[in-house]
Amino acid sequence: MALTLRSACGSDAVTLRVRGRLDMNLAGAFWRISHPSQSAYRSYVVDLFQVEQVFDSGLALLLMLDRRARRHNGRVQIVNVPSKL
Repeated sequence: MALTLRSACGSDAVTLRVRGRLDMNLAGAFWRISHPSQSAYRSYVVDLFQVEQVFDSGLALLLMLDRRARRHNGRVQIVNVPSKL
């Protein structure tokens, strides 16, 4: 999988490390991670350091994640964006 998770015990935040392509192939994982009935996370740090390509569907995933986080008083922070993107 091109997505790894990292969180501190008891935290409501998680770091999502994306590798390779940010596209619709990650939709299921993003959906499960951010769905309130399946996840205790409210805030997300999306680490794009190892991303090689971002597709429009990948941008849509980030927007969906942001909307869900805001709806539950959380936030999304995008970090380590490669300059080529």
